Amino acid sequence: IFNYLPTYLSKSLNFAASTSFIITSIGLAMLCLSIPFAGMAADKLGRRKVLLSSALLMALLTYPAYLLMQNGSIAWAIGGIILLAVLFSGQAGVIHTSLLELFPVSVRTTGYSFGYNIGLAIFGGAGPLIVTSIIASTGNQDVPAYYVIGAALCTFLSALVITESKARSLHD
Repeated sequence: IFNYLPTYLSKSLNFAASTSFIITSIGLAMLCLSIPFAGMAADKLGRRKVLLSSALLMALLTYPAYLLMQNGSIAWAIGGIILLAVLFSGQAGVIHTSLLELFPVSVRTTGYSFGYNIGLAIFGGAGPLIVTSIIASTGNQDVPAYYVIGAALCTFLSALVITESKARSLHD
């Protein structure tokens, strides 16, 4: 999300480049502040519940967040990016632990590293290129929102099939 936002804000929504970086930095700061609360919620409620609720809310509220950013006002853009940051913190705060727990101890780091980085390459690395190409060919400024919604739905569906590990030993 956040690696593409400066480009989106400046190229698609015509914010000044410096303003785009400031808006994105505010969102990243909010993400950093929100992640510990997502972690605490996961410790209390379970990682699966936090991951499911975060992904579902992300799928439902990403489009409204992008509409806020498209309003043209810096304040609304900041509001939209703060909304995205808070929503994403639930995933960012628990995804690494959740992925690690999918693998037995003997291959935990290898399995996690491979799986996480393949997903990161597909959704994170190629995302800006894919989104920029689709915007250029269609002129549709909502494409980044659709991309994030698609990723959130993939996360939600994946979280549906994992088991809650809150009470389970991580040494298994």
